[in-house]
Amino acid sequence: MQSSRVQMAVKILLVVCTGIVFSSVNAASQAASSAQSSNPFEAFFNGIATAQGVGGGRGEAGYLKLMDSIGAMTPSEIAAGLPVIDRQIDNTAEPQDRLAKFDAANLLMSISLRPDGPALLQTELDRLASMLNDPSHFLSGQAAMALQHIGYNRPTEVWPILEAALKNPEINNKTGPGPAIAIILLRMGPHGDDVTEHVAQYMRRSDLTDNELLDTIIGINSSPVIPYALTAELVRCLDRHNEHIKSRALVGIARSSPAARATARARVEKIVSDRRETAHIRRIAAEALEGEITGNPDIDK
Repeated sequence: MQSSRVQMAVKILLVVCTGIVFSSVNAASQAASSAQSSNPFEAFFNGIATAQGVGGGRGEAGYLKLMDSIGAMTPSEIAAGLPVIDRQIDNTAEPQDRLAKFDAANLLMSISLRPDGPALLQTELDRLASMLNDPSHFLSGQAAMALQHIGYNRPTEVWPILEAALKNPEINNKTGPGPAIAIILLRMGPHGDDVTEHVAQYMRRSDLTDNELLDTIIGINSSPVIPYALTAELVRCLDRHNEHIKSRALVGIARSSPAARATARARVEKIVSDRRETAHIRRIAAEALEGEITGNPDIDK
């Protein structure tokens, strides 16, 4: 059975890549009491090194208890816990513990989900940016989600962090969250042409793998509104040889505004009439011209 830490990591990926929205595991909790300790964060991290359990399950009972209490804590209790969390993330805690560091990042993400989370984490922006850009990307998922929630309230402070990350040479390594960052930028709208251009430039990166581009396109397609400029990038994707990319790009074109779809018409019509394309791609292209994909966009097996 997976530990709750692993489940949290999986949930982060689902939220970012598919647009699933989940409320904080703490926000609705009224039963949990934060009076259990003068500083429950300190008590948890002090005990995790010797806690029972193996691997990712070590100290799980204490982890769940602390996570479940986040929503019921007062702002002053959260503020008192942040320096404890920060020491774990910054590797200044003794002893250093990789599992404790991962738990600390989960706690930051959970705090960001509180209604007052963005205000409470105002001083954490530089730390979250560092977590996001660390080449190991061990904590990048939690950082991205926390920044997304802070960004809804403080977009002008968070956008530059995400935009800079998209240009980071390491953002597309095998563990990099590049597609997730591009998707978050789009979902944090309303946004201007500058944000859209940063996403478009990311889609043109020479080191972008097919899988990373596909994840980005799927995220764009799940956005409430597909910016006009990104429809042009979807058209550019039709020149790729990967049929999964082509089919998903056509879905995005179908979901674009009528005006944006009109600019793509000539290229899509060419696909419809091109006998070198598979029957599946030609069908999706024909439907994209009408603005609605009725069949399964995934490649026929």
